[in-house]
Amino acid sequence: MVRADKTVLNALKGLPNKFLEKLIADKIKKAGVSEADELAPKLLAHALSGSTEKFIWDDGREETRPDVNIEISAQDLEEVEKKIDAFLKNDLPKVIDKTVSEAAKGALRELKKKWPEVDGWHENTMTIFRYNLDARWGKALDRLRMLLAASREIGEERHKRYRRLKRRPQPVLWDVLFRLHARACQVTEEIILLLESGFADGAMARWRTLHEIGVVSTVLVDHGEDIAKRYVAHEVVEAKSAMDEYERSWLPLGYPPLSNRRKKHLLASYKDVIDAFGKPFGSTYGWAAHHLKRSKPIFSDLEEAAGRSPTRPYYKMASYNVHASPRGIYDRLGYDAQQMIIAGPTNAGLTEPGQNAAFSLTLITHFLLREPYTMPDLISLRTLADLRDEIPPLFARAESKLNRDEAKIQKASKEKSVLKMQRNAAPPEPVS
Repeated sequence: MVRADKTVLNALKGLPNKFLEKLIADKIKKAGVSEADELAPKLLAHALSGSTEKFIWDDGREETRPDVNIEISAQDLEEVEKKIDAFLKNDLPKVIDKTVSEAAKGALRELKKKWPEVDGWHENTMTIFRYNLDARWGKALDRLRMLLAASREIGEERHKRYRRLKRRPQPVLWDVLFRLHARACQVTEEIILLLESGFADGAMARWRTLHEIGVVSTVLVDHGEDIAKRYVAHEVVEAKSAMDEYERSWLPLGYPPLSNRRKKHLLASYKDVIDAFGKPFGSTYGWAAHHLKRSKPIFSDLEEAAGRSPTRPYYKMASYNVHASPRGIYDRLGYDAQQMIIAGPTNAGLTEPGQNAAFSLTLITHFLLREPYTMPDLISLRTLADLRDEIPPLFARAESKLNRDEAKIQKASKEKSVLKMQRNAAPPEPVS
């Protein structure tokens, strides 16, 4: 980048002089001097020096050459100014574009050349970081992985039992709950991977999705088969919304338009569900409008209906890391973002996303174990609950240890600074 800047600056440096040199050279040529290109810069330098002396040029020849007089008029200077303006407008952008392109190619070549070494350094650094993080948070993360494994096992076992049902058609609610549970397990694994790598804010953002799955699952279970059917049918509303967005965007994005046949089919399906369930069904959470008695329900209405309103502050905290809001860049987990900017992993802030994931996954898995409970069901429920309850204290313990260690480091650093200041302020030893 420095070389590119210098190239552009060199192109601009002395720009008026270059055009004046060209003007002088043209006039000297017209006067019959063949060495005009060599002579012009020297003659311009003499003129700009302010000297009133006659400019004498020794070309090394023995014969005497006649004097040459040239005149630069106001019209000549005006023409030079026009040429400079034209250069700045037309030619300079090309110079910059060429310079940037060549510099970028050079930088990319250099990056590719050094990348194996740089990549190896990053990999070694992350290996050490993950090792240290596991040493501090390993027990808590291990319990969370155990909870995920147990939840998956319950999901697989219950799904096999569901598929053996002789009832036809099979309940829509059960199919939806299994699909939501499978997604919850996947999201929980994403949370664990982010926590293991030191990305607490990213894990909290993924918990936001897990929380939404838990709220939706609760509302579906509370209201049964009818709302589950509405939930599935609402896919048409979301498809219609996506189609409307695409219609507004396909042309500027350079994408092909949707076929009339596809649009006609989707619009017909949309009309069918609105006719069947009413106008409120067309809103974002319209599938819950009838049962929640809201004409246009929003997610907080679902949270209230699911009894999850107390977790709203955590949901808002997680939302900061999803959206590009000012709070999202200043309110970070585990450290003071006012004093520090972190562009990578950190070993702090794992408690909230870790314990929240445990509670949400347990809730969602619990819905697969429905009354009447069998003895294995009761054992599974108690195992999940006991495992879930072990997780928050383990995260809290690791966080407390981290805070104590950080306080010791800060204290040692402060004491070192004070000692250095005292040493610098001490009078010099007398010279004997």
